[in-house]
Amino acid sequence: MITMSKPLAYIVGVYLGDAYISGSGRCFEQYSIDKDFLVNVSKNLSRISKYPVTIKEAEYKTSSGYRLYCFDRDLCDYLVAATRNKQCVPDTIPLKRCPETQALCEGYLDAEGWVAKSKKLSTYTKHPLYRIGVGNTNLNVLSGVVYRMESFGIQHGKLICSSRKDAKDFYTFEIEKRSYMKSGMKFSIRRKQARLEEYIKDIPKRPWNKGLTKYSSDLVKQIGKSSGETKKVNCANGTFHPESNFNTSQRLNAKDPYEDRDTV
Repeated sequence: MITMSKPLAYIVGVYLGDAYISGSGRCFEQYSIDKDFLVNVSKNLSRISKYPVTIKEAEYKTSSGYRLYCFDRDLCDYLVAATRNKQCVPDTIPLKRCPETQALCEGYLDAEGWVAKSKKLSTYTKHPLYRIGVGNTNLNVLSGVVYRMESFGIQHGKLICSSRKDAKDFYTFEIEKRSYMKSGMKFSIRRKQARLEEYIKDIPKRPWNKGLTKYSSDLVKQIGKSSGETKKVNCANGTFHPESNFNTSQRLNAKDPYEDRDTV
C-alpha cells in the first residue's frame, strides 16, 4: 500500500504539472529540456518505487531534451486515483506548513513554474525585472497548490486567465519574489534557480534596501495610492485574498517582454 511521504508528494506535484501516465496506465513519463530536473525526479521515484527509472535523450515538437519513464503500475494507479486523473490535489497533503506540502509545491514549481527576466530595464531602478509565476489549464489544481504555498507565507498576485493557441484557458498566478525567497523553497532546476539567485544578488543595489530614503518613501506612497480593492477568488480548495497592488493583467494584451517562459 502506498502511503504519503515527502518523495511521493514531490512526484504528485510533478504529475499535476506536465508529467503523464502512458503505456495503458503502466508507465510514469516526464519530458523536460533540463536533465537535472529529471535526475531529481528519478531520485524521488527511486525512494518510492522498486522499479528502475530510465532517462534518455528525446525530442518533443521543436525542442531537444530528455524523457524519463518508470514502469510501475501501482504508482500510476495511485496517482490517477489520488488526483482524480489530474483534477485536484490529494487530500492527504495538508493545507498547512509541513515537509510533504513543501515537497508538493516544489515539485509543481519545477514542472509548471518559471523565473522570467525582462529584456527591458526598470524605469525606477534601471535594473532588469524578474518575475516568478506558476500556471495550469486546470484552475482547481492550480488553486490547490497555490493555497498550500500560502501556508509558507508566499504571496501572489491576482488570478490571470488567458487563452492558448489550442483555445484552452490558461490560469496563472504571479508570485511575489521576496516572500518566495523567505519561504525556503528552491527550484531543483539549476537554470531557474540561477536566475533567481541573480535577482537576489541584485537586491543590495536596489534603493529600498538603503533605508527609507525619500525615493523609496515616495515609491511606497505611490503604490498605496494605486492599489484598488482586493478581489477574492473562490476556489474549490479555499478562498484567495490576492495582493491588490500586484496586478499584471495588463500584460496579457501586449507583447510579453519576458523571456524564457518555460512551456515544456
